[in-house]
Amino acid sequence: MTHKKIWILIKAFLVIAGIVFSIRIIFTFVPYKKLEQFKKRQHSTKFLDRNGGVIYIAPLDNGLRREYMKIKDIPITIKRIFIKAEDKRFFQHWGFDLIAISRSFFQNLVYKRTTSGASTITMQLSRLISPHPKTVKGKIAEIFNAFRLECKLSKNEILELWFNSIPYGYNAEGVATASKTFYGANLNELSIPQVLSLAVIPRSPVKYNPITNVVESKKAIKKLAYSLRMKINDIDIDNSLNSTNKYQYFNNAPHFVNFIQKNSNLSGEIKTSLDLKLQNFTNNRLNKYVEKNIESRITNGAVLVIKNQTGEIFCYLGSRDFLNKEYSGEIDGVHILRQPGSTLKPYLYAYAFENGFLPNDILPDIPTEFGNEKIYIPLNFNNRFNGPIRIRVALASSLNIPAVYIATKLGVKNFTQKLINWGFDSLKGKEDFIGSGIAIGDGEVSLYETTRAFSSFPRNGNLPNLTYLQKNEPYIEGKNIINEETASLICNILSDKKSRILGFGNSKLFDTSFEAMFKTGTSNQFNNIWAFGATTDFTVGVWMGDFAGNTIIGRAGSSVPAMLVVDVLKYLSEIKKPDDFKISKKLKQIDICSLSGKIPQDFCPHKTKEYVFLDSNIQKCDYHKLQNDKVVISLPDIYKKWVKSSHNVELFDTENNKYPEIISPNNNSVFYYDSSVSADSQAVKIEITNKNKNEMLTINVNGNFYKKLSSPFKFFFPIKRGKFNIEVIGNGGIDNIDLTVK
Repeated sequence: MTHKKIWILIKAFLVIAGIVFSIRIIFTFVPYKKLEQFKKRQHSTKFLDRNGGVIYIAPLDNGLRREYMKIKDIPITIKRIFIKAEDKRFFQHWGFDLIAISRSFFQNLVYKRTTSGASTITMQLSRLISPHPKTVKGKIAEIFNAFRLECKLSKNEILELWFNSIPYGYNAEGVATASKTFYGANLNELSIPQVLSLAVIPRSPVKYNPITNVVESKKAIKKLAYSLRMKINDIDIDNSLNSTNKYQYFNNAPHFVNFIQKNSNLSGEIKTSLDLKLQNFTNNRLNKYVEKNIESRITNGAVLVIKNQTGEIFCYLGSRDFLNKEYSGEIDGVHILRQPGSTLKPYLYAYAFENGFLPNDILPDIPTEFGNEKIYIPLNFNNRFNGPIRIRVALASSLNIPAVYIATKLGVKNFTQKLINWGFDSLKGKEDFIGSGIAIGDGEVSLYETTRAFSSFPRNGNLPNLTYLQKNEPYIEGKNIINEETASLICNILSDKKSRILGFGNSKLFDTSFEAMFKTGTSNQFNNIWAFGATTDFTVGVWMGDFAGNTIIGRAGSSVPAMLVVDVLKYLSEIKKPDDFKISKKLKQIDICSLSGKIPQDFCPHKTKEYVFLDSNIQKCDYHKLQNDKVVISLPDIYKKWVKSSHNVELFDTENNKYPEIISPNNNSVFYYDSSVSADSQAVKIEITNKNKNEMLTINVNGNFYKKLSSPFKFFFPIKRGKFNIEVIGNGGIDNIDLTVK
């Protein structure tokens, strides 16, 4: 060949190369709308826990599952086998393989039927992106579009799209989904015969389905292995096919997944904040406690666990079993609204501390009527009255009357607004309908709201924004609700074992090897029992009861959810022991009189220590006095009736007390006559206290003699409409009250 001819060939080659290169450049920038639409296709949302465990793989709207896996995460063995089986010159061609096309043309011509399709991986992908009829024209379009793909995408991008789009039937697309669908395994867990099986199924999804057609599937695997020169024996194939198992896409946290889907449009792979090990541990414990108390009508429960520093949700149980229809398992107990019982008291006292009250201040735990004509008389859980009570003890022991008392002092609307600001959105619009009973659960809130709010105490008064996504930050700022010293006081009080003895006795339930704070509550109808606990690291909230609202019977109370709270905190502490709650530097510790809460006199018999604000000015105790070298107790007048009714007259007697005295009802009380009820069934209970238990007292009504009365000085006065003056006369004096019946 002459130099001239060689030069002509070189020129021709360069011209052709230039044309091809120009075409590639053009196709690189010319829009391919169908490709862009294809890349935006919806894929199955894969919910992962914080450690990478699969929570759930959600189907698309049509029931199809199409998981997406990046090419770098697909095992190299799978990539090699699939490429050799489908397109061994994949990395050498530009979308179409001329050698394979020529071979296929002559084979089909000789056998007068289609024996080989010659479609490259890129051509298969182009067919998925732009479907076409199986005609010569369609094949040409397929080749053209394959070339366009090669112009616009790298080889790895093509492989990634193809591996995630291969149709397998059985509502499965992509190798990651197929691996689970047919073998119940992840790609990296597949054997070689199983990989070969996945490579041949797309050629005929019905014929080569290893679940429904084992014989044909085995033949196809052996044939493919032979063509790839892979040594594989029948035993290995049989063992692999025997392990076929239609994957059950079980949802390990259905309420949590529903919560995410309801509040976001996230898709693809979602790394959530949930800890599946903790979730499963908590679910097992919840089932244990519910089963143990099923006869008490505790049929369900809900749990929320929050990491304090970040607001991440570590555990989310909406019910004990989502699939249990008998007990309405599909209801999400984390978000339903229920009466919270005493669980709102920490927020009430925190609000009080920010409005001039101190933990050493004294509140009256005595029979008290709240309201005007609508009289409300709360009782403590144990039906006892304890007289003057320090706020620390009132909160730690969860006493009702002091809580209602302080709510009325602060203003019910003011406190309700504070709760709304604290994240209790369920109370919005109800401010005008909530009474002083809000202090002990008169209102409906959710476990989500209350657990979130409770976590603000170990967060130094900062309310977190809860998140279902994993965060890698040490602390995420929220919303400042209360100041640091107030939060510190609440943590200290609710972790104070001694101060809760009055309300809960010497129970060992809350005895933990680490410092933790707790609060429990039971609604007034005994159909909702709650418990909350927190360390410096985590906050746990538990609700138990019955979704139908049935009253809990028997001895089951808030100790049942409290046991679960303790179990969860102990589980978490074994992973990392939490730090103790720190006392704010804006607090100081002082000595106080245990009875008055004030600076003790030298003769005060009992003293204790208390934290107060740095600028607090505490007065000296005036509850104890020296009379004739004897220490006597002199309580404020508000406690007189309680002293007398408690039969401790001798102990608390001072020169100001008078006897006899009517202690119930209050003077100027108003009652209503119910005409629908028999007159014989309507009466007012009159209670009188008198120092001399052996004396006979005279009772007059409207100035006329009514009866003689002996100890215990109680009687029922039948009522009718009108005004009445009840008078009692004894050796020590006279007392009277006015009543009105409408």
